[in-house]
Amino acid sequence: MKEENLNWLPQLKNAIPVYGYGNRLSMYLISLEAWRRGVNVIFFTEANSENKVLIRYALEKNGNKFVFNSSQGEKLSEKAYNICKNKDETKSYLKKCGLPVPEGTKFETTSKVETILRYAEKIGFPVVVKPTNEKGGRGVFSNITTKNELKETIIFLKNEMGIRDIIVEKYISGTEYRILLINGDIVAAANRIPANVIGDGVNTIEQLINLKNKSKKQNPNLSKKVIKIDREVLKTLEQSGYKLDSIPSDGERIFVRQNSNVSTGGDAIDVTDELSEEVKKIAINASKAIPGLDVCGLDMIVNNNKNKGTIIELNTKPMLGLHVFPVAGEPRDVVSPIIDYYFPETIGKPKTNLYFNFDNVVSVLDNVTVKEIKLQPPETLVELVSKRYSLHGQSINQQYCLSIKRKAIKQGLHGFINLVEKNKAKLMLSGRDIKVIEVFEENFLYNHSIDIVENGVFNEPIKIGFEMEGRSNKEILKDLRKERKERAFLQRKLNQEAEKKEYLKQLDMENNEKIKLLTREISNLKKENKLIEAQKQEVSNQLNIYKNKYSSIINSKTWRFTLPVRKFLKKISGN
Repeated sequence: MKEENLNWLPQLKNAIPVYGYGNRLSMYLISLEAWRRGVNVIFFTEANSENKVLIRYALEKNGNKFVFNSSQGEKLSEKAYNICKNKDETKSYLKKCGLPVPEGTKFETTSKVETILRYAEKIGFPVVVKPTNEKGGRGVFSNITTKNELKETIIFLKNEMGIRDIIVEKYISGTEYRILLINGDIVAAANRIPANVIGDGVNTIEQLINLKNKSKKQNPNLSKKVIKIDREVLKTLEQSGYKLDSIPSDGERIFVRQNSNVSTGGDAIDVTDELSEEVKKIAINASKAIPGLDVCGLDMIVNNNKNKGTIIELNTKPMLGLHVFPVAGEPRDVVSPIIDYYFPETIGKPKTNLYFNFDNVVSVLDNVTVKEIKLQPPETLVELVSKRYSLHGQSINQQYCLSIKRKAIKQGLHGFINLVEKNKAKLMLSGRDIKVIEVFEENFLYNHSIDIVENGVFNEPIKIGFEMEGRSNKEILKDLRKERKERAFLQRKLNQEAEKKEYLKQLDMENNEKIKLLTREISNLKKENKLIEAQKQEVSNQLNIYKNKYSSIINSKTWRFTLPVRKFLKKISGN
């Protein structure tokens, strides 16, 4: 089975980012569905001893108000809450009602280890060890096959995790199902499989884990529920004969944990349509056996023939995301039945396709800026008419987009404008009446070149209000300031370039003057050189005359000259 699911429920498309809000996903899913039906939603912070910011919410309509903690609502009875809070008590209660549960009992980690080991031998290995009151698969060790391994697990739970009470029970083989029931009715079921990777013949197990964690980022329910390499992962690999640097063959599935909790890296595959009548009956009877149990996530091990099941535990605050965003199979709308149950007067009534900005709500409450935020639903619960545009124009920039945003808000329109690139923007306008959109279009858009991509009613959700690239005004103003700074910087560069050109021009003029001056000097030097050459020639001519004139006298023996005079005469005559 291919483990990917891109088939989102239409009412959630675009309304939930891929990072999914983590443990607050159920809160958002329920509050969104209620708000869309005209129910007031009140988010508030709750004081606690650990000084953490705990966000709770309440749904209110027609005088009925119910407080929720994630998927757990106020219609849950105190008795049901107390029974399901303790896994040992849950097992005892179900067993008394004749429902199938694993054989097991509760121990304190301070008990003698030998006592626990003897009990495990009595019920027979393999066994499962789990805390009585931990959630999300924390501290659950499954398929323990030896006394040594059991002893190590008990010591680890006691010393490393600080667990006091544990349950040791018979390990039941089979397929694990999480079945979601609302007021006794089954609405969805998922096969939860332990954290795993599938080999490709190239990457190591550690590399495959990293790749798997990256792929989880695309699933709103799994984006923060990655596989962490810890003691259990290393132990599970060792038992299977693998190490982190082992390279599995192509297509080989390697399980890196034994517990199947999605919160510890497991996968959920929708199997709602595969439940047998026998399994359905066990689940429904278990849900109805606990007085006042309204919304319930029931964990069951189903045998290979799918006709028998053993109940592992009941959860009063089930994770809704694993049914809404399974890795394979059909996504299930498990939220609408919850609102149907709490506000039956909204069943079948019109509702809006708008959604609110949950990030803004959480950020304000997380920063302890305010203690309560009340969201009133839209005045009219109708699906909005929408038109999309591709805008082209020289004047389309950040300032233009901000101007369109202000005008759209003034006209009561929803949607967004996104500056794709220079002189190009994407625009969506949504409103109750197409005529209002067409008037806006005529007044503010037709002075630009426009390409209308789509028009008419869109099924996908629309965020309430009008946004520019989905950003806050603060971010938009920051971009505008940045744009102004960039323009100022470019202007300074242009000015510098102009100054540089002016300087070079002046330098050229000065160089030209210097060149002219040097040319004149060279010309003068050439003239002087010619004059000198002429003078040299004149001197040379005179010397030749003297030479011819005195050579005979110098050579005459009748003349007597002193030695210096004789040398001079020889020099000038060349003798």
